[in-house]
Amino acid sequence: QHWHIHLSKKTKNGRKTINYLGHYLKKPPISGSRLAHYTSGATLSFTCLDHRTKTYQQETLSQTDMLRRVVQ
Repeated sequence: QHWHIHLSKKTKNGRKTINYLGHYLKKPPISGSRLAHYTSGATLSFTCLDHRTKTYQQETLSQTDMLRRVVQ
């Protein structure tokens, strides 16, 4: 398994960069109200909106697959 990391150029305004990162650090990537089921160390089920059908569906992912989606 390989990690691909993109390092961008130095920003001109550090405060804007900190504010941008702060939005992602203070809120979880998925809210607790969307979590439907969690099995310790195995899978995570959550609700999500299918934009094609405009309906909410439940999706189940392994912890590894969930992390991959979060860091994309």
